[in-house]
Amino acid sequence: MTDSWGPAQMLPGSESATFGFAGPVSRFPLAVGGDGEATVMWQTSGPPFSVYASRTDGGVWTDAHALLPPSPNDTDIENFAYTDTNDAGDVLGTISRFESGQNRFYGFRYDAGMGWLPAENPYTSTLGLSTRVRSIFYIGARAMGTLLGSQNGQTQLTSLRYTGTGWAPDLINVPGDHMAFFQHVIADAGEAMLIFEAEVNQGAKATWLRDGVGDMNCDGFVDLDDFAGFAPCVQGPDTPADPGCEEADIDGDGDADFADIGILQRFFASGS
Repeated sequence: MTDSWGPAQMLPGSESATFGFAGPVSRFPLAVGGDGEATVMWQTSGPPFSVYASRTDGGVWTDAHALLPPSPNDTDIENFAYTDTNDAGDVLGTISRFESGQNRFYGFRYDAGMGWLPAENPYTSTLGLSTRVRSIFYIGARAMGTLLGSQNGQTQLTSLRYTGTGWAPDLINVPGDHMAFFQHVIADAGEAMLIFEAEVNQGAKATWLRDGVGDMNCDGFVDLDDFAGFAPCVQGPDTPADPGCEEADIDGDGDADFADIGILQRFFASGS
């Protein structure tokens, strides 16, 4: 049998995602969920610039969805965007958008039950550098977005945490003054792991996010040893708010219940 690609299909509404003089306007970040459906983000050549997403339904591409409206103030939409999907079928996309001296970080979420939610802009800076934004789901609906930011005049590799219901307002900086244009963030053992190329003291570096969610015995790890700590937190309607049970709300829905235990079981059924 000879392997062969099928005919290329034009994604509905993407005719304006053209090549520019310096290369592709879009990097087309793609995510495929456990249900087999694909989501791709792309941008138009401008100005004005726009950002769209196309999704498949039963393997068939549907009409494009406008993630951001065109803006006459745009000077560019940073074309190193990213997407990821979680077990529930949610999709998270991130980009940065330049607007007359401002660089805006945007997050877009597709909810498997509600469709595309309004765009969110949790962080804006005056940093005139490409950010190579990245994002990843970890432990259910929680997610981490990474980018270059400006902290007290220092260009700094930093991150934003998505709690499952919204973006937390505070930046989480990577220790040290890292100028890292090239980075990647992945889920490792249910937690977020960041790998980057450091501009100062050059070399490949890695760090893990330790946010405490699910770490019921406070040993610094989320693993099988934490299951015992969930029992008192999921018994009765009032216990999720009890002291010591905040970390039991794995999926970020405001309640500690058996759904949270199920998330841990999916990650650690093998005992790793």
